[in-house]
Amino acid sequence: MIGMADHPQPGYRYLTSAEVARHLGVSPRTVGKWLERGLITPTWRTLGGHARFLVEDVDRQAEEIHRRRDG
Repeated sequence: MIGMADHPQPGYRYLTSAEVARHLGVSPRTVGKWLERGLITPTWRTLGGHARFLVEDVDRQAEEIHRRRDG
């Protein structure tokens, strides 16, 4: 998904930041730092401001982070 949606799409399962950390094998703090630095962008945010991600978006953005780091 390009950009951040203002609401979730029905029928999709969204990951929390903690679930993203487990999925990628990093600490929740790392995910938080990536969010702060703009290295990853949530698919959407809850009304309370909590980030939510589609796994496809996470995988694409993680690949970009690795490319930048290794490149």
